[in-house]
Amino acid sequence: MNYNIFIWEIVTFVLISIISTVIYIYLEYQDSNKFYKLFIPKNDSIWERIKVLLAPTLLIMLVETLMIEVSPNFMFAKLLSIVTMSIVNPLIFIVMFNFSKWDMVVINVLTTIGSAIIGLLVSIMILNIPLLPDPIIFISMAGIIVIVAFYLFATFCQTEDFIFLDPVTKRITLKKDN
Repeated sequence: MNYNIFIWEIVTFVLISIISTVIYIYLEYQDSNKFYKLFIPKNDSIWERIKVLLAPTLLIMLVETLMIEVSPNFMFAKLLSIVTMSIVNPLIFIVMFNFSKWDMVVINVLTTIGSAIIGLLVSIMILNIPLLPDPIIFISMAGIIVIVAFYLFATFCQTEDFIFLDPVTKRITLKKDN
């Protein structure tokens, strides 16, 4: 195991967890600023839960790409990590929301940190395997670009789908802001 990769992934996990927790603390602050909408959730819909993890992950991934020497498997590791976190976070939330009586902020923070841990494990596992073939790396880059495009589209061009519906208030995410 490459301990430099392991240590950097732990640092990444801590940063994502801290940033996501701070984002949930500011959940009640409503602002119609477009830049603000990129990061802060407006409710507890499935999309907003995914956004809370995606925003810090994509920002930290950009910093990693620009500032440090990354593994050749970096893009594939991050792609699978993002997909895993995007699936696991809403699933953990649904289970905890339906079976616990905890405060919503506690549930949000715990599900986000749990999802980040699972994403961390996926990323470490992939970064420690031998070099992947070039086509997989290029497909991974395209996948990251598609995720960024979807992130921007879903943040600013929301529809009436269930993914944007808050399970508690039954309100569509940005309807009052549009």
